[in-house]
Amino acid sequence: NPPVDIVESKDDYRLDFDLPGFGKEDVKVTVAEGVLTVSGERKREHDYDEEYFRYFERAQGDFSRAFKLPDFVDGDKIEAEYTNGVISLTLPKKEEAKPFSIEIK
Repeated sequence: NPPVDIVESKDDYRLDFDLPGFGKEDVKVTVAEGVLTVSGERKREHDYDEEYFRYFERAQGDFSRAFKLPDFVDGDKIEAEYTNGVISLTLPKKEEAKPFSIEIK
């Protein structure tokens, strides 16, 4: 599974997934029944049937990471960006979940 950083601000959560070697077309982000899922597949770049090789360390195959979304995340407004092998998701909080000040009278 790819590593992920999760950072909370007053307005949203941000999830950054390290996915070196993946293109944005290799990754799928879905939300269903309150669960955010990031999945993808890495395939070998070459067919090694005829070549001599010794060792493969880079993983290949499918991955999937799932996160239960809190009720105060606005799932309809989640945004995803891909830059240099990092998928960044922004999960905005609903207005009623954001901190606010109360004036003392």
